[in-house]
Amino acid sequence: MDDNKLEPLERIIYENLWRHRGAGTKAFPKQETLAREGKMSVSSVKRALDGLRDKGLIYSERQQRYGGGNDYYLVDYDKWLKDSGKGGHR
Repeated sequence: MDDNKLEPLERIIYENLWRHRGAGTKAFPKQETLAREGKMSVSSVKRALDGLRDKGLIYSERQQRYGGGNDYYLVDYDKWLKDSGKGGHR
């Protein structure tokens, strides 16, 4: 992953989401889980998620299941680089 394209906390959160995804591109860890795994505050997680959304690397939907939470849909980083014209090599 080209670290110049993401802020450090965005990279950590994106990688954690990637590890939490199922067979496809959907992940649904709690923000508290992401904070604990990333050794950061929940507010830092929220800022990183906002940055990833703004960059188009994730999309999220609020769920109504027990306990609420969000489903996060991840865009492959290499595909994002290519499609967004960001360029760069890994």
